[in-house]
Amino acid sequence: MKKLILVFSFLFTLTMWAKASTADSLMCTVKMSTEIVSEDEVIAPLGIAKSFGELDPYRFKITKLGDAQFEVEVFDPSLPARSYSQGILRQAGDEVKWAFWSSDVLLDVACRLKK
Repeated sequence: MKKLILVFSFLFTLTMWAKASTADSLMCTVKMSTEIVSEDEVIAPLGIAKSFGELDPYRFKITKLGDAQFEVEVFDPSLPARSYSQGILRQAGDEVKWAFWSSDVLLDVACRLKK
C-alpha cells in the first residue's frame, strides 16, 4: 500500500510540474502615443525572459514566473532603468499592462494570453 501511495504522489507531482512548466502563447503589443508600433506573438516558457517589440531605444521582455504569473520588463538605456509589471493570466484574454507617460513620450505595453 505504501508503494502505491508513493507512486501516486510521484505521478501527481510530475503532472503538476509539467503543467507549470508548459509554455504559453501571448500577443504582446507596444504602443507609442496610442499608435501600435509593434505586435508580436511570444511563446513564454517558464523562467525564460523572451524579447518582443521593436522601438529604439527601448527593450521589452516577458517572463513566465509561475503557473499563471507573468512579468513584463521594459528597459530604457537613456535613464538607464528597468521597470516591471506583473500579472496573473489564467484565461484567454487576460493581460498584463505597463505604461509610462512623460512630457516626451506616451508608451503603453500589453501582453495578452492567447490560449
